[in-house]
Amino acid sequence: MTTLILASLLLSCDPKPGADDSGRPDGGTSDGGSPDGGSPDGGSPDGGADDTGTPDGPVRALQVTVDPQVVTVLRVSFELAVDQGRWWVEWTDADGVLRATPPREAAAGPQAQVVLGPTAELSTAVVVAVEDPDGAVTRSEAVAVTTGTLPAAALQPTATVWDPLRTSGAEWILGSVEINSTGYYWGPFWLFVADRQGRIVWYHAVDEDSWTLFPRVARGGGHVVFEHAKVLAFGEEQTPLVERRTLSGDQVSQVEADMLGFTFEELPDGSVLFDDYSDWPQVLLTEQAPDGSERAIWDCMAWMGDACQSDFCCSVNAIAWREETDTVLWSMWESDAVVEVDRQTGAVLRHFGALDGAWAFDPPEAGFDKQHWPSWTPEGTLLVSTHTLDGLEHRFREYALDEEAQTLRQVWEYGQGVDLFPIHHGEAVRLEGGNTLLNYGTDGVIRELDPDGQVAWELAWDQPYMLGHNELIADLYALDDGW
Repeated sequence: MTTLILASLLLSCDPKPGADDSGRPDGGTSDGGSPDGGSPDGGSPDGGADDTGTPDGPVRALQVTVDPQVVTVLRVSFELAVDQGRWWVEWTDADGVLRATPPREAAAGPQAQVVLGPTAELSTAVVVAVEDPDGAVTRSEAVAVTTGTLPAAALQPTATVWDPLRTSGAEWILGSVEINSTGYYWGPFWLFVADRQGRIVWYHAVDEDSWTLFPRVARGGGHVVFEHAKVLAFGEEQTPLVERRTLSGDQVSQVEADMLGFTFEELPDGSVLFDDYSDWPQVLLTEQAPDGSERAIWDCMAWMGDACQSDFCCSVNAIAWREETDTVLWSMWESDAVVEVDRQTGAVLRHFGALDGAWAFDPPEAGFDKQHWPSWTPEGTLLVSTHTLDGLEHRFREYALDEEAQTLRQVWEYGQGVDLFPIHHGEAVRLEGGNTLLNYGTDGVIRELDPDGQVAWELAWDQPYMLGHNELIADLYALDDGW
Protein backbone atom coordinates (compact mmCIF):
# COMPACT_ATOMS: atom_id res chain seq x y z
CA MET A 1 0.00 0.00 0.00
CA THR A 2 1.21 3.46 -0.76
CA THR A 3 2.23 5.76 2.02
CA LEU A 4 0.19 8.66 3.30
CA ILE A 5 2.33 11.77 2.95
CA LEU A 6 1.30 14.32 5.54
CA ALA A 7 2.90 17.73 5.56
CA SER A 8 2.47 18.49 9.25
CA LEU A 9 4.38 21.73 8.95
CA LEU A 10 2.05 22.91 6.22
CA LEU A 11 -0.98 21.92 8.25
CA SER A 12 0.17 23.88 11.26
CA CYS A 13 0.87 26.96 9.14
CA ASP A 14 -2.02 26.76 6.69
CA PRO A 15 -4.45 29.60 7.36
CA LYS A 16 -8.08 28.68 7.82
CA PRO A 17 -10.43 29.58 4.97
CA GLY A 18 -11.29 33.25 5.20
CA ALA A 19 -8.97 34.07 8.11
CA ASP A 20 -5.34 34.49 9.01
CA ASP A 21 -3.76 33.32 12.24
CA SER A 22 -5.02 36.40 14.06
CA GLY A 23 -8.54 35.00 13.87
CA ARG A 24 -9.88 37.87 11.74
CA PRO A 25 -11.33 36.82 8.37
CA ASP A 26 -9.28 39.45 6.53
CA GLY A 27 -6.22 39.46 8.77
CA GLY A 28 -4.96 42.26 10.98
CA THR A 29 -4.51 42.54 14.72
CA SER A 30 -6.97 40.89 17.06
CA ASP A 31 -7.75 42.26 20.52
CA GLY A 32 -9.83 39.29 21.48
CA GLY A 33 -7.30 37.11 23.25
CA SER A 34 -6.41 33.49 22.56
CA PRO A 35 -7.74 31.62 19.51
CA ASP A 36 -9.90 29.37 21.66
CA GLY A 37 -11.71 32.38 23.06
CA GLY A 38 -11.07 31.58 26.71
CA SER A 39 -12.34 28.90 29.04
CA PRO A 40 -14.76 26.29 27.64
CA ASP A 41 -16.50 26.00 31.02
CA GLY A 42 -20.23 25.64 30.65
CA GLY A 43 -20.00 23.50 27.50
CA SER A 44 -21.08 19.88 27.31
CA PRO A 45 -19.72 17.10 25.10
CA ASP A 46 -23.10 16.61 23.42
CA GLY A 47 -23.27 20.21 22.27
CA GLY A 48 -26.01 21.26 24.65
CA ALA A 49 -24.21 24.19 26.26
CA ASP A 50 -25.93 27.55 26.50
CA ASP A 51 -26.03 30.92 28.26
CA THR A 52 -22.39 31.67 27.42
CA GLY A 53 -21.13 35.24 27.16
CA THR A 54 -20.42 37.95 29.66
CA PRO A 55 -23.38 40.20 30.55
CA ASP A 56 -21.65 43.30 29.23
CA GLY A 57 -20.20 41.67 26.10
CA PRO A 58 -21.71 41.86 22.60
CA VAL A 59 -22.57 38.12 22.56
CA ARG A 60 -25.31 36.80 24.87
CA ALA A 61 -26.85 33.35 25.38
CA LEU A 62 -24.51 31.49 23.04
CA GLN A 63 -25.75 28.00 22.19
CA VAL A 64 -24.00 25.33 20.10
CA THR A 65 -25.71 22.10 19.05
CA VAL A 66 -24.88 19.18 16.79
CA ASP A 67 -27.23 18.89 13.83
CA PRO A 68 -29.33 15.73 14.37
CA GLN A 69 -29.37 14.87 10.65
CA VAL A 70 -25.70 15.52 9.83
CA VAL A 71 -23.62 15.03 12.97
CA THR A 72 -20.59 16.83 11.51
CA VAL A 73 -22.55 20.08 11.15
CA LEU A 74 -22.77 22.47 14.10
CA ARG A 75 -25.52 25.00 14.66
CA VAL A 76 -24.68 28.19 16.55
CA SER A 77 -27.21 30.68 17.90
CA PHE A 78 -26.86 33.73 20.14
CA GLU A 79 -28.10 37.24 20.83
CA LEU A 80 -26.00 40.09 19.46
CA ALA A 81 -26.08 43.32 21.45
CA VAL A 82 -24.50 45.60 18.85
CA ASP A 83 -25.58 46.72 15.39
CA GLN A 84 -22.28 47.93 13.95
CA GLY A 85 -19.28 46.04 12.64
CA ARG A 86 -19.38 42.36 11.83
CA TRP A 87 -19.11 38.91 13.43
CA TRP A 88 -18.00 35.37 12.67
CA VAL A 89 -17.69 32.00 14.39
CA GLU A 90 -14.33 30.36 15.17
CA TRP A 91 -13.49 26.75 15.96
CA THR A 92 -10.43 24.50 15.84
CA ASP A 93 -10.24 21.44 13.60
CA ALA A 94 -8.72 18.02 14.30
CA ASP A 95 -5.29 19.23 13.13
CA GLY A 96 -5.30 22.19 15.50
CA VAL A 97 -5.97 24.69 12.72
CA LEU A 98 -8.15 27.65 13.68
CA ARG A 99 -11.13 27.95 11.32
CA ALA A 100 -13.69 30.71 10.81
CA THR A 101 -17.07 31.05 9.15
CA PRO A 102 -17.56 33.84 6.59
CA PRO A 103 -18.11 37.20 8.35
CA ARG A 104 -21.57 38.73 8.61
CA GLU A 105 -22.63 42.31 9.13
CA ALA A 106 -23.62 43.01 12.73
CA ALA A 107 -27.31 43.57 13.46
CA ALA A 108 -28.57 43.56 17.02
CA GLY A 109 -30.89 40.66 17.86
CA PRO A 110 -31.00 36.88 17.39
CA GLN A 111 -28.28 35.39 15.16
CA ALA A 112 -27.72 31.92 13.73
CA GLN A 113 -24.83 30.30 11.86
CA VAL A 114 -24.04 26.77 10.68
CA VAL A 115 -20.48 25.58 11.03
CA LEU A 116 -19.32 23.41 8.12
CA GLY A 117 -16.14 21.37 7.96
CA PRO A 118 -15.85 19.60 11.34
CA THR A 119 -15.12 15.89 11.20
CA ALA A 120 -16.91 13.15 13.11
CA GLU A 121 -16.19 12.71 16.83
CA LEU A 122 -14.33 16.02 16.99
CA SER A 123 -14.05 17.80 20.33
CA THR A 124 -13.63 21.51 19.75
CA ALA A 125 -14.43 24.89 21.25
CA VAL A 126 -16.72 27.34 19.48
CA VAL A 127 -16.29 31.10 19.88
CA VAL A 128 -18.12 34.07 18.38
CA ALA A 129 -15.83 36.95 17.38
CA VAL A 130 -17.26 40.46 17.00
CA GLU A 131 -15.32 43.22 15.24
CA ASP A 132 -16.27 46.84 15.84
CA PRO A 133 -16.03 49.53 13.12
CA ASP A 134 -12.53 50.45 14.33
CA GLY A 135 -11.28 46.91 13.81
CA ALA A 136 -11.11 45.85 17.47
CA VAL A 137 -12.20 42.23 17.98
CA THR A 138 -13.98 40.89 21.05
CA ARG A 139 -14.49 37.17 21.54
CA SER A 140 -17.13 35.39 23.54
CA GLU A 141 -16.34 32.72 26.04
CA ALA A 142 -16.00 29.32 24.38
CA VAL A 143 -18.54 26.53 24.21
CA ALA A 144 -17.12 23.01 24.15
CA VAL A 145 -18.84 20.62 21.76
CA THR A 146 -18.20 17.15 20.32
CA THR A 147 -19.55 16.12 16.93
CA GLY A 148 -21.33 12.79 16.52
CA THR A 149 -20.39 9.40 15.13
CA LEU A 150 -20.99 8.69 11.43
CA PRO A 151 -24.23 6.75 10.94
CA ALA A 152 -22.44 4.21 8.72
CA ALA A 153 -18.84 3.33 9.58
CA ALA A 154 -18.27 1.99 6.06
CA LEU A 155 -18.88 5.48 4.66
CA GLN A 156 -15.45 6.55 5.94
CA PRO A 157 -12.63 6.19 3.36
CA THR A 158 -8.88 6.36 3.93
CA ALA A 159 -6.40 8.75 2.37
CA THR A 160 -3.50 6.48 1.41
CA VAL A 161 -1.49 9.14 -0.44
CA TRP A 162 -1.45 12.89 0.05
CA ASP A 163 1.25 15.33 -0.99
CA PRO A 164 -0.15 18.86 -0.48
CA LEU A 165 2.62 20.37 -2.60
CA ARG A 166 1.46 18.46 -5.69
CA THR A 167 -2.32 18.47 -5.31
CA SER A 168 -4.69 21.18 -6.51
CA GLY A 169 -5.73 23.78 -3.96
CA ALA A 170 -9.26 22.51 -3.30
CA GLU A 171 -9.58 21.16 0.23
CA TRP A 172 -12.63 18.90 -0.10
CA ILE A 173 -14.25 16.48 -2.53
CA LEU A 174 -17.95 15.88 -3.23
CA GLY A 175 -19.16 12.50 -4.45
CA SER A 176 -21.48 9.56 -4.00
CA VAL A 177 -20.79 5.99 -2.94
CA GLU A 178 -22.88 2.82 -2.78
CA ILE A 179 -22.23 1.08 0.55
CA ASN A 180 -22.94 -2.45 -0.64
CA SER A 181 -20.43 -5.30 -0.96
CA THR A 182 -22.86 -7.88 -2.40
CA GLY A 183 -23.69 -6.30 -5.75
CA TYR A 184 -23.95 -3.03 -7.63
CA TYR A 185 -26.99 -0.76 -8.01
CA TRP A 186 -28.74 -2.20 -4.98
CA GLY A 187 -27.93 0.68 -2.62
CA PRO A 188 -27.91 2.28 -0.23
CA PHE A 189 -26.28 5.30 -1.84
CA TRP A 190 -24.72 8.13 0.15
CA LEU A 191 -23.63 11.60 -0.85
CA PHE A 192 -20.47 12.70 0.91
CA VAL A 193 -17.95 15.49 1.26
CA ALA A 194 -14.50 14.43 2.51
CA ASP A 195 -11.38 16.40 3.28
CA ARG A 196 -7.91 15.66 1.92
CA GLN A 197 -7.20 13.30 4.81
CA GLY A 198 -10.27 11.30 3.83
CA ARG A 199 -12.37 12.41 6.79
CA ILE A 200 -16.08 12.80 6.11
CA VAL A 201 -17.30 16.33 6.85
CA TRP A 202 -20.80 16.04 5.32
CA TYR A 203 -23.12 13.26 4.17
CA HIS A 204 -26.67 12.59 3.05
CA ALA A 205 -28.39 9.20 2.78
CA VAL A 206 -30.39 8.75 -0.42
CA ASP A 207 -33.73 6.95 -0.15
CA GLU A 208 -33.28 3.20 -0.49
CA ASP A 209 -35.29 2.68 -3.67
CA SER A 210 -33.14 4.94 -5.84
CA TRP A 211 -29.56 5.52 -6.84
CA THR A 212 -27.47 8.69 -7.03
CA LEU A 213 -24.41 8.47 -9.27
CA PHE A 214 -24.12 11.99 -10.69
CA PRO A 215 -24.07 14.51 -7.83
CA ARG A 216 -22.55 17.86 -8.64
CA VAL A 217 -22.30 21.47 -7.60
CA ALA A 218 -25.21 23.35 -9.11
CA ARG A 219 -24.25 25.41 -12.17
CA GLY A 220 -25.19 28.58 -10.34
CA GLY A 221 -23.43 27.47 -7.17
CA GLY A 222 -25.09 27.70 -3.78
CA HIS A 223 -26.07 24.05 -3.35
CA VAL A 224 -25.67 20.45 -4.50
CA VAL A 225 -27.89 18.91 -7.17
CA PHE A 226 -28.35 15.15 -7.62
CA GLU A 227 -30.73 12.56 -9.01
CA HIS A 228 -33.01 9.99 -7.42
CA ALA A 229 -32.95 7.49 -10.28
CA LYS A 230 -35.38 4.62 -9.82
CA VAL A 231 -33.33 1.78 -11.27
CA LEU A 232 -35.31 1.88 -14.51
CA ALA A 233 -38.33 0.53 -12.60
CA PHE A 234 -40.84 2.20 -14.88
CA GLY A 235 -44.50 1.52 -14.51
CA GLU A 236 -44.19 1.47 -10.73
CA GLU A 237 -45.42 4.18 -8.42
CA GLN A 238 -42.00 5.73 -7.82
CA THR A 239 -41.09 8.69 -10.02
CA PRO A 240 -37.47 9.75 -10.61
CA LEU A 241 -36.51 13.05 -9.00
CA VAL A 242 -33.85 15.72 -9.24
CA GLU A 243 -33.07 17.22 -5.84
CA ARG A 244 -31.39 20.47 -4.84
CA ARG A 245 -29.98 20.63 -1.31
CA THR A 246 -27.82 23.02 0.68
CA LEU A 247 -25.22 21.47 2.99
CA SER A 248 -27.11 22.67 6.05
CA GLY A 249 -30.30 21.08 4.71
CA ASP A 250 -32.14 24.33 5.39
CA GLN A 251 -33.15 24.50 1.72
CA VAL A 252 -34.32 21.39 -0.12
CA SER A 253 -36.22 21.21 -3.40
CA GLN A 254 -37.30 18.16 -5.40
CA VAL A 255 -38.59 18.16 -8.98
CA GLU A 256 -40.03 15.13 -10.74
CA ALA A 257 -38.12 14.15 -13.87
CA ASP A 258 -40.56 11.61 -15.23
CA MET A 259 -38.84 8.68 -16.97
CA LEU A 260 -35.30 9.77 -16.12
CA GLY A 261 -33.38 6.57 -16.64
CA PHE A 262 -29.78 6.60 -15.51
CA THR A 263 -28.07 9.97 -15.67
CA PHE A 264 -28.64 13.69 -15.94
CA GLU A 265 -26.83 16.95 -16.64
CA GLU A 266 -27.73 20.46 -15.49
CA LEU A 267 -27.78 23.63 -17.60
CA PRO A 268 -27.07 27.16 -16.30
CA ASP A 269 -30.75 28.13 -16.17
CA GLY A 270 -31.58 25.11 -13.99
CA SER A 271 -32.90 22.94 -16.82
CA VAL A 272 -31.82 19.32 -16.81
CA LEU A 273 -30.89 16.96 -19.63
CA PHE A 274 -31.57 13.26 -19.11
CA ASP A 275 -32.02 9.91 -20.84
CA ASP A 276 -35.77 9.54 -21.29
CA TYR A 277 -37.17 5.99 -21.21
CA SER A 278 -40.83 6.94 -21.70
CA ASP A 279 -41.07 4.60 -24.70
CA TRP A 280 -38.57 1.87 -23.85
CA PRO A 281 -36.56 0.45 -25.61
CA GLN A 282 -36.51 3.78 -27.42
CA VAL A 283 -34.31 6.25 -25.51
CA LEU A 284 -34.54 10.01 -25.98
CA LEU A 285 -32.28 12.87 -24.97
CA THR A 286 -34.80 15.13 -23.22
CA GLU A 287 -34.52 18.60 -21.73
CA GLN A 288 -36.74 19.58 -18.83
CA ALA A 289 -37.10 23.28 -18.01
CA PRO A 290 -37.39 24.56 -14.41
CA ASP A 291 -41.16 24.92 -14.90
CA GLY A 292 -41.43 21.20 -15.71
CA SER A 293 -42.01 21.54 -19.45
CA GLU A 294 -40.06 19.11 -21.62
CA ARG A 295 -38.77 18.87 -25.16
CA ALA A 296 -37.26 15.86 -26.87
CA ILE A 297 -33.93 16.81 -28.44
CA TRP A 298 -32.79 13.55 -30.01
CA ASP A 299 -34.10 10.04 -30.66
CA CYS A 300 -31.17 7.67 -30.22
CA MET A 301 -32.73 4.51 -31.62
CA ALA A 302 -34.03 6.29 -34.71
CA TRP A 303 -30.51 7.53 -35.37
CA MET A 304 -28.95 4.11 -34.73
CA GLY A 305 -31.29 2.34 -37.18
CA ASP A 306 -30.05 -1.11 -38.18
CA ALA A 307 -26.92 -0.67 -36.07
CA CYS A 308 -29.07 -1.21 -32.99
CA GLN A 309 -28.79 -4.91 -32.19
CA SER A 310 -30.29 -5.02 -28.68
CA ASP A 311 -32.73 -3.21 -26.44
CA PHE A 312 -29.75 -1.69 -24.65
CA CYS A 313 -27.97 -0.29 -27.70
CA CYS A 314 -28.84 3.29 -26.68
CA SER A 315 -28.47 2.85 -22.92
CA VAL A 316 -26.43 5.76 -21.68
CA ASN A 317 -24.02 5.90 -18.75
CA ALA A 318 -23.10 9.61 -18.83
CA ILE A 319 -24.28 12.88 -20.35
CA ALA A 320 -21.98 15.90 -20.53
CA TRP A 321 -22.92 19.36 -21.83
CA ARG A 322 -20.30 21.69 -23.32
CA GLU A 323 -21.08 25.38 -22.95
CA GLU A 324 -18.70 26.63 -25.66
CA THR A 325 -20.48 24.69 -28.40
CA ASP A 326 -23.86 24.01 -26.77
CA THR A 327 -23.43 20.33 -27.54
CA VAL A 328 -24.02 17.16 -25.54
CA LEU A 329 -21.79 14.10 -25.26
CA TRP A 330 -23.90 10.94 -24.91
CA SER A 331 -21.97 7.83 -23.86
CA MET A 332 -23.51 4.40 -24.69
CA TRP A 333 -21.94 1.50 -22.81
CA GLU A 334 -23.50 -1.36 -24.80
CA SER A 335 -22.55 0.16 -28.15
CA ASP A 336 -19.04 1.27 -27.07
CA ALA A 337 -19.80 4.66 -28.58
CA VAL A 338 -19.92 8.37 -27.75
CA VAL A 339 -22.15 10.70 -29.76
CA GLU A 340 -21.95 14.51 -29.86
CA VAL A 341 -25.39 16.05 -30.33
CA ASP A 342 -26.29 19.67 -31.07
CA ARG A 343 -28.53 20.66 -28.16
CA GLN A 344 -30.64 23.08 -30.21
CA THR A 345 -31.28 20.99 -33.33
CA GLY A 346 -30.71 17.41 -32.18
CA ALA A 347 -28.31 16.83 -35.08
CA VAL A 348 -25.49 14.36 -34.52
CA LEU A 349 -22.32 16.29 -35.27
CA ARG A 350 -19.86 13.40 -34.91
CA HIS A 351 -19.51 10.11 -33.13
CA PHE A 352 -16.62 8.10 -31.73
CA GLY A 353 -16.20 4.44 -30.94
CA ALA A 354 -17.26 1.12 -32.44
CA LEU A 355 -20.20 2.15 -34.65
CA ASP A 356 -19.93 2.37 -38.43
CA GLY A 357 -18.98 5.84 -39.62
CA ALA A 358 -17.24 6.74 -36.35
CA TRP A 359 -13.97 8.59 -36.25
CA ALA A 360 -10.84 6.48 -36.41
CA PHE A 361 -8.42 5.99 -33.50
CA ASP A 362 -4.70 6.60 -33.65
CA PRO A 363 -3.31 4.16 -32.67
CA PRO A 364 -6.12 1.75 -33.59
CA GLU A 365 -5.89 -0.10 -30.27
CA ALA A 366 -6.72 3.13 -28.38
CA GLY A 367 -10.45 2.57 -28.82
CA PHE A 368 -13.44 2.34 -26.48
CA ASP A 369 -14.80 -0.60 -24.52
CA LYS A 370 -17.51 0.13 -21.95
CA GLN A 371 -16.30 3.75 -21.85
CA HIS A 372 -17.65 6.15 -19.24
CA TRP A 373 -17.76 9.87 -18.49
CA PRO A 374 -16.39 11.46 -21.66
CA SER A 375 -15.37 15.02 -20.85
CA TRP A 376 -13.69 17.95 -22.55
CA THR A 377 -10.48 19.41 -21.16
CA PRO A 378 -9.88 23.19 -21.13
CA GLU A 379 -7.63 22.63 -24.16
CA GLY A 380 -10.43 20.96 -26.13
CA THR A 381 -9.11 17.42 -25.92
CA LEU A 382 -11.37 14.50 -25.00
CA LEU A 383 -10.90 12.46 -21.80
CA VAL A 384 -12.50 9.03 -21.38
CA SER A 385 -12.43 6.19 -18.85
CA THR A 386 -12.44 2.90 -20.78
CA HIS A 387 -11.50 -0.74 -20.81
CA THR A 388 -8.89 -1.86 -23.30
CA LEU A 389 -10.36 -3.38 -26.46
CA ASP A 390 -9.82 -6.91 -25.16
CA GLY A 391 -11.75 -5.99 -22.03
CA LEU A 392 -8.97 -7.18 -19.72
CA GLU A 393 -7.49 -3.91 -18.46
CA HIS A 394 -8.53 -0.36 -17.77
CA ARG A 395 -7.22 2.93 -19.12
CA PHE A 396 -7.85 6.65 -18.81
CA ARG A 397 -7.23 8.13 -22.27
CA GLU A 398 -6.94 11.62 -23.69
CA TYR A 399 -7.39 12.36 -27.38
CA ALA A 400 -6.65 15.33 -29.60
CA LEU A 401 -9.28 15.79 -32.31
CA ASP A 402 -8.00 15.79 -35.88
CA GLU A 403 -11.01 17.28 -37.65
CA GLU A 404 -9.60 16.93 -41.16
CA ALA A 405 -8.76 13.25 -40.78
CA GLN A 406 -11.74 12.59 -38.47
CA THR A 407 -9.42 10.83 -36.08
CA LEU A 408 -9.01 10.73 -32.31
CA ARG A 409 -5.25 10.79 -31.72
CA GLN A 410 -4.26 9.55 -28.29
CA VAL A 411 -2.00 12.07 -26.55
CA TRP A 412 -2.06 10.68 -23.00
CA GLU A 413 -2.82 7.39 -21.30
CA TYR A 414 -2.81 6.21 -17.70
CA GLY A 415 -3.39 2.76 -16.28
CA GLN A 416 -0.75 0.41 -17.61
CA GLY A 417 0.51 -1.65 -14.70
CA VAL A 418 -2.19 -0.31 -12.34
CA ASP A 419 -3.98 -3.11 -10.50
CA LEU A 420 -7.44 -1.52 -10.61
CA PHE A 421 -10.33 -2.42 -12.92
CA PRO A 422 -13.68 -0.62 -12.67
CA ILE A 423 -16.32 -2.93 -14.10
CA HIS A 424 -18.71 0.01 -14.27
CA HIS A 425 -18.20 3.75 -14.13
CA GLY A 426 -14.88 5.49 -13.83
CA GLU A 427 -14.07 9.01 -14.95
CA ALA A 428 -11.25 11.44 -15.60
CA VAL A 429 -11.49 15.22 -15.27
CA ARG A 430 -8.68 17.65 -16.09
CA LEU A 431 -8.18 20.25 -13.36
CA GLU A 432 -6.86 23.78 -13.54
CA GLY A 433 -3.10 23.64 -13.26
CA GLY A 434 -2.81 20.39 -15.21
CA ASN A 435 -3.63 17.75 -12.59
CA THR A 436 -6.18 15.05 -13.43
CA LEU A 437 -8.87 13.75 -11.06
CA LEU A 438 -9.55 10.04 -11.57
CA ASN A 439 -12.37 7.85 -10.33
CA TYR A 440 -12.22 4.05 -10.44
CA GLY A 441 -15.97 3.40 -10.21
CA THR A 442 -16.64 -0.07 -8.83
CA ASP A 443 -13.13 -0.36 -7.41
CA GLY A 444 -13.86 2.42 -4.92
CA VAL A 445 -10.68 4.47 -5.45
CA ILE A 446 -10.20 8.18 -6.26
CA ARG A 447 -6.85 9.54 -7.41
CA GLU A 448 -5.39 12.91 -8.31
CA LEU A 449 -2.43 12.75 -10.67
CA ASP A 450 0.11 15.50 -11.20
CA PRO A 451 1.09 16.48 -14.77
CA ASP A 452 3.89 13.88 -14.66
CA GLY A 453 1.36 11.12 -14.06
CA GLN A 454 2.39 10.58 -10.44
CA VAL A 455 -0.23 9.97 -7.73
CA ALA A 456 -0.44 13.10 -5.57
CA TRP A 457 -3.53 12.01 -3.63
CA GLU A 458 -5.52 8.81 -3.25
CA LEU A 459 -8.75 8.08 -1.41
CA ALA A 460 -9.92 4.49 -1.00
CA TRP A 461 -12.71 2.63 0.74
CA ASP A 462 -12.16 -0.63 2.64
CA GLN A 463 -14.42 -2.45 0.18
CA PRO A 464 -14.71 -1.93 -3.59
CA TYR A 465 -17.83 0.19 -3.19
CA MET A 466 -19.16 1.76 -6.37
CA LEU A 467 -18.45 5.48 -6.71
CA GLY A 468 -20.44 8.12 -8.54
CA HIS A 469 -19.23 11.40 -9.97
CA ASN A 470 -16.70 13.51 -8.00
CA GLU A 471 -16.00 17.24 -7.85
CA LEU A 472 -13.35 19.05 -5.84
CA ILE A 473 -14.69 21.78 -3.55
CA ALA A 474 -12.83 24.93 -2.52
CA ASP A 475 -15.50 26.54 -0.31
CA LEU A 476 -18.06 24.60 1.73
CA TYR A 477 -20.04 27.71 2.67
CA ALA A 478 -20.61 28.47 -1.01
CA LEU A 479 -22.73 25.29 -1.06
CA ASP A 480 -25.03 26.68 1.58
CA ASP A 481 -26.07 29.90 -0.17
CA GLY A 482 -29.17 28.26 -1.65
CA TRP A 483 -31.03 29.46 -4.72
